[in-house]
Amino acid sequence: MSKARVNMLINASANEIWKTISAFDGVEKFAPWIASSRVEGSGVGAKRTIVMKDGVQLFERLERLDEAEKILCYSITDAISNSPLPVKDFVGTIQVGEMSQNQCKIEWSAVFDAQGRPEAEIVAEIEGMLSIAIKELEKLQGS
Repeated sequence: MSKARVNMLINASANEIWKTISAFDGVEKFAPWIASSRVEGSGVGAKRTIVMKDGVQLFERLERLDEAEKILCYSITDAISNSPLPVKDFVGTIQVGEMSQNQCKIEWSAVFDAQGRPEAEIVAEIEGMLSIAIKELEKLQGS
């Protein structure tokens, strides 16, 4: 299994960031490569369909939602054969930690099996995407 991980401090309230992330819909607000998303169901087991800007669809499932610890875990439930990032068995975890009233730490990690390209290349690309998403989360809060 390959692992990508990004830890960043951002100038935003942990509670506000958690509200945005834990809703599980609207991921396109902070992931600029996503055109739209739709969620069916609620809570653990909810299914999210993501349409990427290039038209590729991804199907995800909410695996864990821990309000007290501010942890969200999701999996990609289909093979991404036509994705520019060919991975299998992808599981992502986002944890938000409060540092102060207006600063929080976000740790976003993913484990997966890299397919078809060098592992280091795929890990670097995923970490770049996660960093962009975290910075966009900060921008949403008006910081």
